[in-house]
Amino acid sequence: MDDTQKYRDLFFEESDEYLQSLNDSLLQLEKETDNTSLVDDIFRSAHTLKGMAATMGYTTMAELTHRMENVLELFRNGTLEVTSKVVSVIFKCLDQLSEIVEDLRAEKEVEYDISELLNELDEMAREPGQQVEEEAGESAAANDNLQDYVLDASDISETDGKVIKSAIEKGFFAYNIAVKVTETCLLKGPRAYLVMNKLDQQGDVLQSTPPAEEIEEGNFDRVFKLIFISKLAPENIYDIIENVSEIEEVIVEKIAVDNIQEPKSPDMMEQVKDEIKKETSKPAGGKAKEDEKRSAGKDKTKEE
Repeated sequence: MDDTQKYRDLFFEESDEYLQSLNDSLLQLEKETDNTSLVDDIFRSAHTLKGMAATMGYTTMAELTHRMENVLELFRNGTLEVTSKVVSVIFKCLDQLSEIVEDLRAEKEVEYDISELLNELDEMAREPGQQVEEEAGESAAANDNLQDYVLDASDISETDGKVIKSAIEKGFFAYNIAVKVTETCLLKGPRAYLVMNKLDQQGDVLQSTPPAEEIEEGNFDRVFKLIFISKLAPENIYDIIENVSEIEEVIVEKIAVDNIQEPKSPDMMEQVKDEIKKETSKPAGGKAKEDEKRSAGKDKTKEE
């Protein structure tokens, strides 16, 4: 049995379990509408199912579970009441997901029209009493100019400033990096983790916003920010990041030494120099160009 078949078998086995768990939990939720622990379990099952489908490339299934997840999140934060109407729509989604899984298992090539279900889910997510203004604000923020997200020198802590200044004095470059994933990206966490991991192989990701743990879990809108130390030139950094799929836009800006606060502790300065030497003494490539900006090219070969 090849690896692909093993992954398929594992996907079907786990999908059956999660779909059954979702079905049983929804039946119970109809009787215990205030059971927040149960709502959390349902959300986590849907979230895992979405991730599994997206990883396998089953986009219709991933999209449907993604929209389900949006409604379930409203259950969790209390902005949507658990009613028989809403639960009924979720059950219809589970029936559709079960049908998709069975067809995939039988290797049937079927095109599904899930537009009606998606519309019903979207309608529920917009019903009166919900925090529409907040959601609209978050959506607008996601479409802002990426330049607005690049860290300012004043955002750099004194400790990180010491590390950056030391690195620059030892011949490294320090960069502000802002990365935006595509609006349709379902696996923000894994994409962001891949970007950070690849950069770490060529230098040191000194700081991230949000924190690395939140980024890797996908707890950010569409943009995450990094401070990166390396001997790489900006064009090499662009190549690394743009080679990851579902990256929409990237900005790389060189941090000037004049913008860094003067370190106050000589002893700490020496310690930081040693750390930078150990962690980022990797070969550099290309000639540095300051403040390069460009959107991620869609015609490049992307790494999945």
